[in-house]
Amino acid sequence: QEADKLVFRAKGSLFGFNLYVKENFSSLGTPTVSDKNMIVATNINAQNYAIGLATAYAPAEDAVFMTIPLTSNAPSSFKFDMVLNTENVQQSIGNVTSIKLNDARAFSVFPNPTKDVLNINNAVGHTVKIIDFNGKEVFNQLINAAKQEVSMKQLGAKGIYFLSLLDQNNKIVNTQKIILE
Repeated sequence: QEADKLVFRAKGSLFGFNLYVKENFSSLGTPTVSDKNMIVATNINAQNYAIGLATAYAPAEDAVFMTIPLTSNAPSSFKFDMVLNTENVQQSIGNVTSIKLNDARAFSVFPNPTKDVLNINNAVGHTVKIIDFNGKEVFNQLINAAKQEVSMKQLGAKGIYFLSLLDQNNKIVNTQKIILE
């Protein structure tokens, strides 16, 4: 929140954003979308408060893409249901707090399944751990490039593995099943 409005800033590669507020939305005003590249759809009335945004060009990191004014009778908290790109997020906030969502949404791993090389994109500064089906850690590396290749041949046996992306605090922010053929 900044002054009397909620401020939404881009984190990671944001191409799609949907916001739905189920309760206490009468104190939310009409949103202002500041990114002119975004297509905007709203359904705001006595029963609904829904906003949909889409763009072909992701806003710059930390750029304000939308603000929502608050009325003077705003409740102490809001519950937002959101879809960020393709990820469903439910966030409850006090109106004096900010929403900080992890930026692991732009993270990608391909091809999957793979036979030899796994490409990891947009994970700079994160640690990638790969765990085999028996729970044994078989790979652990700090990612230092925007596009990094990992040789899956070093893992040995074909099968199912779990790749986890960890932030600087060693907190898991994303986990994916990887298949080695």
